Amino acid sequence: MEYITLNNGLKMPSLGLGTFGLPADGTAKRCVLAALRAGYRHIDTAHGYLNEREVGEAIRESGVKREDIWLTTKIWPTEYPDAEAAVDRALERLGVEYLDLVYLHHFLGDVKAGWKGLESAVRHGKVRSIGISNFERSDEYRAFFDGIEIAPAIAQMERHIDFTPSAYAEDLRSRGIACEAWFPLGGTVSRKAQLSLPAVQSVARKHGKTGAQVLLRWQLQTGFAAVPGSANEAHIAENLGIFDFTLDADDLAALAGAGSGKRVFDVPLSAQVDMIMGFKFND
Repeated sequence: MEYITLNNGLKMPSLGLGTFGLPADGTAKRCVLAALRAGYRHIDTAHGYLNEREVGEAIRESGVKREDIWLTTKIWPTEYPDAEAAVDRALERLGVEYLDLVYLHHFLGDVKAGWKGLESAVRHGKVRSIGISNFERSDEYRAFFDGIEIAPAIAQMERHIDFTPSAYAEDLRSRGIACEAWFPLGGTVSRKAQLSLPAVQSVARKHGKTGAQVLLRWQLQTGFAAVPGSANEAHIAENLGIFDFTLDADDLAALAGAGSGKRVFDVPLSAQVDMIMGFKFND
C-alpha cells in the first residue's frame, strides 16, 4: 500500500474501496468484508449512500483492528446546520468511536455552518480529518476558505482519464490540500469504456496488467488518492494489484491524451439542487 500524507500529518492509504451504489441488502457488507480480507485498509462511505450500518458491521466482523482502518464518511447538505450532531449520528450508524475523515458532501446549503460543526467534531476527538467533496461544481468555492479555522485536509472530486479538473486540483494543492478521485475508473455509467481505450490497453499489455490497474496506477502517480467501487469481489481484489509496477514517462504521455475531456456525471449543480436539498433520510 502507498499513502498520502495530509496537511495534519496523518497518513491515508492512497487506495480505498468506494461504497457508492452498494445497496444495504447485504451487498455493502459483503463487499467491505471482501475488501478488508483482500488487504484494503481504506473504506469510503456516506450518509447519502444509505449503507453506513452495513459498512460498520463489516468492519466489526472483519477481525481487522479499527485503528488499522481509515474510515471515511460524508454528511449531507441538509445536515450542515448541525453538522456535529450529524457526525454523532454517523458514529452511531457505523458503530465506531471516531472517524478518520468526514467530508461535506456537496457545495450546497450552509457550508460555513457545516464546516464549523466539523471543526468542533475535530476538537472533541470525534473526527481526525475533515474535507470537502464536489466543491469544484461551483465557481464560488474559493469564498469557503475565508475565515475557517481548520483547513481541509483533502478534497474529493470526480476525476478519471476522461475528466481531469486540473486547475481546481492545482488551486487546492497550492493551499496544501490533498486530492482524491471518485469514479476513478469512470463508474458504472461509463460501461467500462475507459478500460478499453486503445492507449489504456496498450499500456496494460506492456506491463502485463489490466486496464483498471493501469488507470488506478495513473491516479496515484499523478498525485491523487482513489476510491474505486465494485460489487464484484474479484474486481475488488484485482484493483489492489497496482503497487508492483510504475508507469514511465511514455505511458503517462500516452494516457494524458487518451480521454474525451468530459465528465461521466455530467449534471450541472443547478440541476441537482432540488434533489439534494429535498432528500429525506430514513435512518
